[in-house]
Amino acid sequence: MNVVTTADQAAAFNFGSQSAADYATRYDRAIEFTDVVKALWNNWQDDALVGDKATGVFIDRARIHRAYHCGGHFQVRGPLNVPRSRQ
Repeated sequence: MNVVTTADQAAAFNFGSQSAADYATRYDRAIEFTDVVKALWNNWQDDALVGDKATGVFIDRARIHRAYHCGGHFQVRGPLNVPRSRQ
């Protein structure tokens, strides 16, 4: 993953801000964002996706966990509605 921050005014408008954040705030947000993404990727255990057509069981809910995150920039309860990709 390549997390890029920008001080561009036009980019700030894309995210609902009137002005670009300062360097420290941008990087603080980027670090928190990366932590949230990693937590969400790990919500699904590797064997949570069952996909058993005979029984109609798609997932094992006991193997999917919530990611409770309440930080300075993001509040996330998770989990994602899909398992993480293979890579």
